[in-house]
Amino acid sequence: MPINATPGFLRSGDLRRRTHVRTLTHVSERTATPQAPPTGAVQLRVAEFDRITEKLGLSNDTERAKAIGVSHTTISRLRSGKLRPGGKFIALTLTALNVRFEDVFERRAA
Repeated sequence: MPINATPGFLRSGDLRRRTHVRTLTHVSERTATPQAPPTGAVQLRVAEFDRITEKLGLSNDTERAKAIGVSHTTISRLRSGKLRPGGKFIALTLTALNVRFEDVFERRAA
């Protein structure tokens, strides 16, 4: 359930009104175990990803993460299947590795 707080305050001679919305997450939602990606979800093709990155001289998750611009834990979680690649990761990967989508990702069929 969202909690709304709308304080009014003065700053630099202007009266500005700001709305802060904070959403509370139920405890069970925060501690849920990771599940398989839903139908139609994008997955990292780990063997191809490893082959391409090793060809570029990136032999471990830390080097891969630095080249792509994400944390090494993100790479590790993607490679283990605990995390699905999002749009930002996909874009960064395609740009950093100079590859096509089909080279390192696949869409899981129904």
